[in-house]
Amino acid sequence: MRFAILLASATIVSLGSAALANSVYERHVVFDNTRGTGWYLYSAGEAVAPSRIELVNGKLPLETKVTHSPPNAIRLSWTSKQGGNWWASIETARIWGTQTDFSGDALTFWVYADSNIDAGSSPRILLGDLKGVSNPAIDLIGSLPKIPAKTWTKVVLPFAGFKGATEGTSDEKFDPGQFARMTIVQGLDDGRPHSMVIDDVRVENAATADATPPAAPAALTARGFERHVELSWVASPSSDTESYRIYRSVGGKPFEWVASQRVGWNRYQDFVEPVGVKPAYRITAVDAAGNESPVTPTVKAQTRAMTDDQLMTMIQEAQFRYYWDGAHPKAGMGLEITPGNPDQVAMGGSGFGVMALIVGTDRGFVTRAQGAERMLKIVRFLKSADRFHGVWPHFLNGNTGKVMPVFGKYDDGGDLIETAFMMQGLLTARQYFTRDTPAEREIRDTITSLWKGVE
Repeated sequence: MRFAILLASATIVSLGSAALANSVYERHVVFDNTRGTGWYLYSAGEAVAPSRIELVNGKLPLETKVTHSPPNAIRLSWTSKQGGNWWASIETARIWGTQTDFSGDALTFWVYADSNIDAGSSPRILLGDLKGVSNPAIDLIGSLPKIPAKTWTKVVLPFAGFKGATEGTSDEKFDPGQFARMTIVQGLDDGRPHSMVIDDVRVENAATADATPPAAPAALTARGFERHVELSWVASPSSDTESYRIYRSVGGKPFEWVASQRVGWNRYQDFVEPVGVKPAYRITAVDAAGNESPVTPTVKAQTRAMTDDQLMTMIQEAQFRYYWDGAHPKAGMGLEITPGNPDQVAMGGSGFGVMALIVGTDRGFVTRAQGAERMLKIVRFLKSADRFHGVWPHFLNGNTGKVMPVFGKYDDGGDLIETAFMMQGLLTARQYFTRDTPAEREIRDTITSLWKGVE
């Protein structure tokens, strides 16, 4: 929530529905692509001469020209020499506030190698969990005789296969559900430079009989702005949907898979050049087994030069959509982090969200009736939620309205600063929703009662 306005202003991502921390995507995907450029944030590495490993700012570089799931992958380039050593790690990008367990019996990923990688030239790999427990290192190629050059190859490493020559004496065992990092280390020192691209790192079941694709998403729309096209759609109704694939065609060329969006988000911003381009789009849904739905009907858009007023409208709507689309379904209020705990409602940030709701209603991004309905949901929730001398806590559970002591056991009371942010938004809403309708009267009366109750 601390970065909500910045994210929305940049129109990076808008939520189509409250993102679920325990969605199919979070239970399986370690890496498929990232919004970053240059290097992968959740990685690290180091080399001891004369061995070497390619790093950018201490991180593994991103690859954009050769990918299994566009728009990027992770590049690993190394030379293993006698007397030297190197290692590189890829972390699971666990967001603060989430409690997701991975689900599956194997680590899988796709590899594209510049040259053949056999047992003699393969690095080794070991895994660690959130408690710091690691399993023994094995060859990265697993049971494969080799990874052939210049072709995508899927590597499947069952967790049960991470065994050493001897068993350790510790009672602590690696927990696949709490998988935290994969560390790739120097193997045999063959002295030759090697390079591979790693993509679609996942935790999944090595054998699956699921061959039924999910239902396709619906109602795809595309709106062109100056430098990007915003896509929105109605989510696939299939419960096992993991992500969506975005396909783009420009100038009548064949459709190309250009990006993915995780389940829970029903919007995507595709940045295209130059101004005036006319791309066409269609999307599909993909499940955890890799089955892909039929494509949606094709939609088209055109980027265009924008005036200052149009730019302001774009920014305002994007900021409004962050709170409108991403609100907790019961509380109607904004979440602390998305993706994150889907029930952790942020009080102060939601005060900004009330301001955004007023702007969105007044600008016609939603109807006044819709804006009043959402505002009524918020004030009814706040009326029944935990208060301390009239003061709300920093975080509330969106389902129960109970305080969430996120910062420690003593974080179980009121927060004057967060309540002040919320009350500023509420008092503004009381001045805005002034019509003589049942909904707007209840909004004003409830806000007045809440305001008078704050000590």
